[in-house]
Amino acid sequence: MLALPRFYRFEGAPLPRSATPVVYGLLGETDLPSLYGSIDPHEDFAEAFAIQVHTRLLDRPLRVDLYLGPAYIGGFRSCLDTGRCPEKTAFLESLLAAYSVR
Repeated sequence: MLALPRFYRFEGAPLPRSATPVVYGLLGETDLPSLYGSIDPHEDFAEAFAIQVHTRLLDRPLRVDLYLGPAYIGGFRSCLDTGRCPEKTAFLESLLAAYSVR
């Protein structure tokens, strides 16, 4: 059975901290915008929407940098920033354009 992350509850979490590089590496191969967005389709949409607003409208891109002590061991950028989810990006752009103040 796949162990899912438990957010806001760290003790007894099924994913140990040591799994972080693997989890983010795998996440970087998906069309999910964030780890939290992997919980269910509603969170996928909410995270994609929030990241789109922050990235495109506020020019604040999402980036997760991973370190083991002082050593940089990898990073993650949202599918909205890397082009891994062009359908989501197009949908969100059209949604935000439809409701933008002109």
